[in-house]
Amino acid sequence: MIQGERRPEGGDRLSLASFGFFLILIGAISARLITPNYYDEFSAFFRDFHLVRVASNVFLPAPKSSHPIVYTAFMDFCIAYGLFQIAVLVFRFVL
Repeated sequence: MIQGERRPEGGDRLSLASFGFFLILIGAISARLITPNYYDEFSAFFRDFHLVRVASNVFLPAPKSSHPIVYTAFMDFCIAYGLFQIAVLVFRFVL
């Protein structure tokens, strides 16, 4: 940035709004507003990992069973945050 050049303030406010929406969305998911029984499912997901051999002397962690509640919560987060980011992009073009 060249000295004396001013940055537009709208970008900083949009970034702050994006971070705030991120925190609200994490809070809504973890507060069981969107996904019931999330804490138990999330802890079961991490306790369920075991090592799987994928090549000679190469082992990677993999869950033993499927965890649809955890994957659905993650999908809901990605969809909601992605749609919000699209709205932020449109608003940046408008500014």
